[in-house]
Amino acid sequence: MLFCANLLIVNDSPDGIKKWACQTCPYLFPIHKQYTSRIHLKRKTVGAVRDILQELRDSAARTEDECQICGHGFAYFIQLQTRSADEPMTVWYREALLMRIVPQCS
Repeated sequence: MLFCANLLIVNDSPDGIKKWACQTCPYLFPIHKQYTSRIHLKRKTVGAVRDILQELRDSAARTEDECQICGHGFAYFIQLQTRSADEPMTVWYREALLMRIVPQCS
């Protein structure tokens, strides 16, 4: 291999010739013509968006903890991974009496 496979930068040399240069090794390559390349990217397909509110109404789990907002003896909840995997899941609660949806109710 001619160079160390790091990102090359354009370097202005004292003799007026522009060169591709590596910042970690002594590789230099004189630029004699314009170099261009074009890459056509494929669009990602977007999946269906989850309706969290509908999930809370239809299939939420129930906990026997007293809701701090409405004071009822239980609340419904659903857990979703909304951040990276090294952070805890977000818990969404639905109040049992008022049917309002609040994040991290209790």
